Amino acid sequence: MWLSTGVLIYRILPLPKRMVKIAHAVIHVGVLICTIVGFVSVIKFHNINDINHLFSLHSWVGVITGPLFVLQLVVGLVTYLNPTMPLYSRSLIMPFHRYGGIAIFTLSVISCISGLQEKIFYGLGKHSCKKYLIDPTTNQTQCQVPWSYFDKPPEAVVMNCLGIAICLAAGLVVFIATRTEWQRKNATEGETVKLLGAN
Repeated sequence: MWLSTGVLIYRILPLPKRMVKIAHAVIHVGVLICTIVGFVSVIKFHNINDINHLFSLHSWVGVITGPLFVLQLVVGLVTYLNPTMPLYSRSLIMPFHRYGGIAIFTLSVISCISGLQEKIFYGLGKHSCKKYLIDPTTNQTQCQVPWSYFDKPPEAVVMNCLGIAICLAAGLVVFIATRTEWQRKNATEGETVKLLGAN
């Protein structure tokens, strides 16, 4: 969610360019912190539960997306928040910065979708039960038939719906971010502009 906000902030905030630029950077630094926490949590979880690292498409895409995001953030901070950077250099880097932002956002969506799928496949049978059996000696309930993904259990349906919602939201973000008529004009640092279809 924060990554999509960072992508669209130049389209949705009709504020002075420097303020929007700082907000853009702050949001992405926040995304970086969340990413680091996520990576550390996953590594610890895998180590505690004796699960191999980097065995799935989800982990591969995540490992590619993380460093690319850090590179994009560092280049953006050095280029656009550095007052000594020549305007020519900023203009030269801007098309790559824009494309890189959209590409990294798309990779993060792919990582999210593949993570949902992985969770359904590997976690469904452990936490969801189709048929229970009561042990007469202990009077405790035990799972006799765990849900399979192919049975279309409620959890899987919810995850699939969430995946579709993420894809639709991501498509909308990319659509808005690539519309040239909603692109911020070359305003001065203190000038405000009307965006996102405003007349």
